[in-house]
Amino acid sequence: MTQSLVLFFSAAFVLSSSRNHAVWGFSRTECDNVTRTSSSSSGGNHRGHDPFESSNSQTSPTTSCTSATNNIRGIYSTYRFPCSFTFHKSSVDDRSSFATATVCGDNTNIMPNQDVQEYVADWPDECVGSFARCYSLEKDKAVYLQFVCDQGWELPQGTTHLSVNCTADYNLFKIESDPKYGYEIYAEQDREMMHEMAIIGFVFIGFLTAMCLVCCVFGYYWIVRPYTTAMREASTSEGEELLTTEESTGVQAQIT
Repeated sequence: MTQSLVLFFSAAFVLSSSRNHAVWGFSRTECDNVTRTSSSSSGGNHRGHDPFESSNSQTSPTTSCTSATNNIRGIYSTYRFPCSFTFHKSSVDDRSSFATATVCGDNTNIMPNQDVQEYVADWPDECVGSFARCYSLEKDKAVYLQFVCDQGWELPQGTTHLSVNCTADYNLFKIESDPKYGYEIYAEQDREMMHEMAIIGFVFIGFLTAMCLVCCVFGYYWIVRPYTTAMREASTSEGEELLTTEESTGVQAQIT
């Protein structure tokens, strides 16, 4: 009887715990307490969203974070490419008041063969556009909690840190926002076209040269050489006949 009661209460505790947790590392209550606003980082399809259209963003194409551990600041929204999310487990947490953690490496990646991609809007840290940022699940809830709760993600069990990398998206934005971008594209296309035309021209000239050589060889062996040979043989025959005639005439003259 006692053993049955223990098993019953254990099962009830596990069930209650599972219902009370939305993701690994924090409770459903924390997710429910997150304020949802129209500008929340709800992920979804944010293609074409200007990452710097918000007046609160401190990032611009000419200024960026200088280190992967710079203090958290500003906001970031994806422009065209999604951000990359990876999950890490580390017994060390070097997160400080003015620097993010540095433990999000390949050796701590819980799912090394899986790269989660998602768009973000007003992610509360502009530096994700310049570096892969490593957030502590315990100390950086103000950064990631709202987004993760809105997504309904269940983080891998044991996750202690979350890495977010939006550098591909930010680099694309910087390229396309450069006034020289369109000119460089057309200039590159022109260079490629000229290169292709030069190659085609060299190939065509080489083909014509080869055809000319073949025609010359063919004409010599099949036209010129037989003709000159025939002329030479004809000249030789006429000379021999003329010589024979002269010799006969000379003999006859001596007899006479």
